[in-house]
Amino acid sequence: MMFEYLADDIAIFLIQRRIIDAKDRDLCCYGAEVLLLNSLNLLTALAVTIFSGTWLHFLIFMLLFVPLRMCSGGYHAKKSSVCMIVSTVLYIAAVSAFKFFPYLYKNIFAIAVLIAASVFIFVKAPIINENNVLDRKSFKRNRIISRILICLDSIIFITLALLEINSATSVMIFIMLIGFLMMISEIKSSAAKRTQHTVKSQEVG
Repeated sequence: MMFEYLADDIAIFLIQRRIIDAKDRDLCCYGAEVLLLNSLNLLTALAVTIFSGTWLHFLIFMLLFVPLRMCSGGYHAKKSSVCMIVSTVLYIAAVSAFKFFPYLYKNIFAIAVLIAASVFIFVKAPIINENNVLDRKSFKRNRIISRILICLDSIIFITLALLEINSATSVMIFIMLIGFLMMISEIKSSAAKRTQHTVKSQEVG
């Protein structure tokens, strides 16, 4: 709610200053809310990074996770406050996993999960979410970009792993995390479709 109020205040301010038209208020509110949320998420991740001293992990997060996450879609919370909390918890979990299991990239089971997540991302991305709808042109564009990015990320992981650089674990964690978020959205979407089908069948019956 806080983000919505702030975004609305920004839109009203811009309208009063005649920087934007009143008819563009909703679009401006949406853009301002996304900007505020992303800025706060970035600052939170930066604070966690400073506290934990995981600067390379943060760099990988910015260069690999963020672009792929933006294009691949997946779970998106309806409320911005929930989105912020989920993002913060997931980033802290990712940092913790990297700190406590720096050699995770050598684990056979983890590698198997990584391969499955990578294939899932390559085949399924972008996942359409009711809170992040794409038109056909954007869908095709995001699919191409997602496939390019997951291939590049996989190459980076393989290179770091062969060189036995622990940052390979960061790449692994973020790829698996994106696959996990996409899978949640896919499961929710499938469940919603089954529910709708059941309701329609009952109505017909």
